[in-house]
Amino acid sequence: MDAAVEVRIASDPRWLRFVRLVIREFCRALSVGEEVADAVVVAVNEAVSNVMRHAYGGDTTQPISIRCRRYGDMLEVAICDHGKEADLVSQPIQPPNELRTGGRGLFLIRSLVDEYEFVRADGRNRLHLRKRLPQPLGAPREGDAAVVRLEGDADMATSPELRQAVLDVLRERAAGTVVVNLSGVEYIDSSAVATLIECLRHAASGKVHFRLTGLNEGPRKVLSLTRLIDVFEIHASEEEALRA
Repeated sequence: MDAAVEVRIASDPRWLRFVRLVIREFCRALSVGEEVADAVVVAVNEAVSNVMRHAYGGDTTQPISIRCRRYGDMLEVAICDHGKEADLVSQPIQPPNELRTGGRGLFLIRSLVDEYEFVRADGRNRLHLRKRLPQPLGAPREGDAAVVRLEGDADMATSPELRQAVLDVLRERAAGTVVVNLSGVEYIDSSAVATLIECLRHAASGKVHFRLTGLNEGPRKVLSLTRLIDVFEIHASEEEALRA
């Protein structure tokens, strides 16, 4: 699913927390894993701080735009300003363990993203930070079984992706076991419940055992309230679900 969001802020450090929240929520909305989200949040925070400090020289009234987008397996954040040219990404990195007061932001940016690109055009600076995403709904095989590990909220926005991923795994086999690990999911809504029911019915139409594991309090409560907690085969751990 391709998606994008853009925000504009003043070059005031008080807006940095807002930027971090936007990046975090964008990652969460796309079910990006916490490890990747943490890396992107830190890298963007350092990059925007550098714009404030170096491109604008501490002037807190100048504009900065931050545009996040996902395309294919890549998450990109483009940071644009019209301050003085400050191509920090091309500068040599000093050893991070040296006892100096600055320079570690650049080290963090380069360490945490997979690609970075600086462009100066029409009096503007544009820094592109790119992080490659692991397949969020991968299904590693365990013999004749497959495990689908989910992360992020499962709601109306993400349920179509969830449905397609699980059904693809179910269609690959005429027998065996499919385990859906929900340990990375804190919230499910009725559309996600409907998706799980559809997957259960598809499995039951063949010879596939469909099992859930890793239910956190939120998903467990929803399944209980809808009186479906006993409809699904639920296990305490992934290992137990595979052995059953």
